[in-house]
Amino acid sequence: DSQQFSSDADDMRFFGSVGVRLSSQFAHIDNSAENELLDIHRMRHVVEPYMTLWAAYSNVSPADLPIYDQSVEPLAQGEAIEMGFLNTWQTYRGGAGEWNSVDVFTLDTAVVFTSTEEQGSPTPQFFDYRPEYSQFGNHVRARGIWLFSDSLAFSGEGIYDINDELIARGSIGTELRHTPLLTTFIEYRFIDASHNELLDIGWKYQLTPKYQVAVGPQWDFQADDLRSLNFKLTRTFPDFEFTLGVNYDQIRDDTSVGASLNVAEF
Repeated sequence: DSQQFSSDADDMRFFGSVGVRLSSQFAHIDNSAENELLDIHRMRHVVEPYMTLWAAYSNVSPADLPIYDQSVEPLAQGEAIEMGFLNTWQTYRGGAGEWNSVDVFTLDTAVVFTSTEEQGSPTPQFFDYRPEYSQFGNHVRARGIWLFSDSLAFSGEGIYDINDELIARGSIGTELRHTPLLTTFIEYRFIDASHNELLDIGWKYQLTPKYQVAVGPQWDFQADDLRSLNFKLTRTFPDFEFTLGVNYDQIRDDTSVGASLNVAEF
């Protein structure tokens, strides 16, 4: 019996974690800010410093486990600290009788230090909402969104790997709302480790109040060819959305079909 218990204990995995998140908020209001070109009427700057402390222990190293499920086997362990600032600039837009507050520019910057030098991925990432899914490695993260107008927006994100002294991944994109029914977006992104450079272009069109269609080709700069073409049809119901998607990958020469249900928030 004792031998059987020892065998079962060797096959048992224990994982535990503990963490805390601290944050504060400061604001400054400038009622004299006015710029017709940028559609700025008054300005409120909100600064939110934050810090996340997290630690986890497991009796089994993730390196010893074959990965069948990304949310189970490769859980991060060790200690991590994230320190950052979330800056939000708010203004009023809309005109007489329709004034509303808008986050015209948002910039989130943070630095992350981890206890281990071994990175589970060449692209480190830290997810403060689920730190165990993070890819450890010292890095700096920055992401921003600029609402140039009610119909035009720009966004960008980048991760700088402190250990290897390089930009591990980055993206930049824009979204243009032509009409309440038609939207176009363009995004360029790259990953240094795999030398991936992709350009996504897409269109979303509201066919009817209940049906929306989205089409998007993707260009692969590394292969110098059209990588894929995807199509999505979404049907809206009172309590959920049903989406049917078809994706054709030209490089791999295969076609996949998928469906999903998104429950409406209460």
